[in-house]
Amino acid sequence: MHDPVLYTITAILAHDDLPTPMKEGWSSSFGSAFLDYVGDNPQVTRYMSLNGRVCQKCVFIGSQGLAEQFAVWMQTKLDHKKRPITVSVRRVKSTDLNYRRKTAVAEAQANDAKILELMAEG
Repeated sequence: MHDPVLYTITAILAHDDLPTPMKEGWSSSFGSAFLDYVGDNPQVTRYMSLNGRVCQKCVFIGSQGLAEQFAVWMQTKLDHKKRPITVSVRRVKSTDLNYRRKTAVAEAQANDAKILELMAEG
């Protein structure tokens, strides 16, 4: 069985700009006491949610054209922030689907509707 062709929005940002719980070595029991040293602030790639926040969960989008329009729209919104974040579109790999394989297409259709609504609002 073939996996559906889906897309996702990713953010490229500096490691220091990541939220603390997303940094390497952070744990809920010890907090940031054991954060790993990662060097000279390397660039990292993380997923973005529909509201423009960096997240760990892949957000599925059904059409490449809509994903690219949304990435441009989101980039204009993020350009006003203090932290430099680059938004890009990536095709979803089969490893991103993992346990959500059965619901991915339905989730993408719901996200497409939300994206159109967000872009219509402004």
